Amino acid sequence: ISFNMSLFRKFLGLKNGNDKRQKFRTTRSSKMFREHNATSVDPEVLQAVLFYLDETSSFVVPLVCKSWRRIFTRHRILLAEEYPCIYLNRVHHKRMDCLIGIQKLGFTLKLHEEDGTLCEEVLIPYTMVRKFERLGGKKSTMQYSLTVTCKNFRVVHLEFSKESGTRRILYRALRDNINNPFSVNSIYAFSKEGSSEEFINSWNENNRKVLDFERMGIGKEIQSWKISNFNSYYENIPTYPAILAFPASISDETLSLAIDYRSKGRIPTLSWIDKMTGVSISRSSQPLMGIGITTTSRAAQADHTILNVINSDNEKSDTIKIIDARPRVAALANRAKGGGFESSGYDHVEVEFCNIENIHTMRDCIDRLEESINNRVLHNWKYGDLAPPKISYDSWMNHLHNIIAGVIHVVYYIKHAKTSVLVHCSDGWDRTPQLTSLSMLILDPYYRTIDGLHTLIENEWCSFGHKFSQRCRHEMNEFSDSSERSPVFLQFLDCVFQFMTQFPIDFEYNQHLLIYIMDTMNNCEYGNFLGDCEKDRDSILIKQETKSLWSDIAQDLELLKSFKNPFYEYRDRVLSNISCAHEDLVFWKQYYMRWHSKSSRTGRDRLEKYMKAV
Repeated sequence: ISFNMSLFRKFLGLKNGNDKRQKFRTTRSSKMFREHNATSVDPEVLQAVLFYLDETSSFVVPLVCKSWRRIFTRHRILLAEEYPCIYLNRVHHKRMDCLIGIQKLGFTLKLHEEDGTLCEEVLIPYTMVRKFERLGGKKSTMQYSLTVTCKNFRVVHLEFSKESGTRRILYRALRDNINNPFSVNSIYAFSKEGSSEEFINSWNENNRKVLDFERMGIGKEIQSWKISNFNSYYENIPTYPAILAFPASISDETLSLAIDYRSKGRIPTLSWIDKMTGVSISRSSQPLMGIGITTTSRAAQADHTILNVINSDNEKSDTIKIIDARPRVAALANRAKGGGFESSGYDHVEVEFCNIENIHTMRDCIDRLEESINNRVLHNWKYGDLAPPKISYDSWMNHLHNIIAGVIHVVYYIKHAKTSVLVHCSDGWDRTPQLTSLSMLILDPYYRTIDGLHTLIENEWCSFGHKFSQRCRHEMNEFSDSSERSPVFLQFLDCVFQFMTQFPIDFEYNQHLLIYIMDTMNNCEYGNFLGDCEKDRDSILIKQETKSLWSDIAQDLELLKSFKNPFYEYRDRVLSNISCAHEDLVFWKQYYMRWHSKSSRTGRDRLEKYMKAV
């Protein structure tokens, strides 16, 4: 183990300068660090994160020990104590006495009624916090307070006494636990008790993918496709799952050549197929058809071969439809960066654009929606229900309209035109799974069951490399890129909710399951949504160290019952009358407004156990 002062200062988040306070902290911490290098200390005693430098690759690798923040936080926090403050209840418009407890994984709020009785206890994991800010200073006339904004649209507003110093303690705890780099063991999912055998038994995702392919008829009724081990150790396409399906006549050599012609190597592969007609939905990333790139290269020819075989395997049509999720202008702009779309060199291919905007536009939109909701809540707090401002959700609903419109096009080509479809966007891990998974939900009644939803999310989102860690900012530190945050998965669940409102008896599950999935994804309670791809989760031993969300749901019969739709009737049919008209889309108030509105919290008693878990 070697000590490197510059790396250590970067780890602590310290800037270069002559600040005596900084200098003292660095000197003290580095002394502790050097002492560990010289002696063998029990990790339980040291409680630190150490780095060693591989001299051959110059790659910094973390050695993770338990509770490392207790020594290397910038300000010592007494975790056992509880601190008093005032909690602003935005639903009932009243102030409540509150005790704050600082814990390793988050902070707790114990809310009391006027007579002193405890009415609610809430745990907010640090991973659930999106931002926090202080209002008012010791010399300011403003209310001395702290506002914590959570990823699930909850806003915790706390007022403090200036003399108590409680706000400073909570602020520093939030800063040190959120803005510092995350240790794996500091994430909620890794805190659950259990043996490695129990954890492993809760996961069966690879088997689930194979079983779903077999359910579609791959290798049985359908011989034109095969289940392949081409990417079994992620050596060919790191962001793809280990188990894939390709046309049976395509060799591994052709697949290897085609990798160089698709962004991130994400070549066309099967998502779903109709065993009765052989019409299929495939997915990929954009082709690399930028300026100066020839379409006669071996990589280009291999890519053309794959699409030609997919097309020829469908006897119902002589063309293959390319559904490009992007606006046409964006696809053309990507050509200057080396990307593009299938504009030339392809036979029997037609391209259609869906006008779904990129992650940055979606992030700005959800931020405006959140700001609009908060403005309304603040207005109601000050003036009651007197002419409250309207929530501006039109832009958000417009984006949902574009997504559902694209899904309707995919379903039309599959079910009515009998034409196979290839879906892609730029890299194929954001807008692409939105279109493929929602289309599969409409086409196949299996995915409208709880077990089917499990399969759909694991196969189309988790295993195919949706970047949950970056899109949800599970690592909110100075080394993470905040510009990568985007509500892509939330849009998928919102569209599922839209389908459920239009077909209320065709879904086995209700909206409470969708909310539960979203919340457990944000607070990192389970390992399903950690990392950015299947390879990432294998590298940090997710299946050996964490539990699966779906295993816990299946075992908790009371919770499972609360997620079931009492009006559900299994119907083997396509939901062909899905509407994307604005008048048929409903603002999901039960999710976005549940912390701010009495009406949106109906049924809370029924889900008391679920709310405590969150």
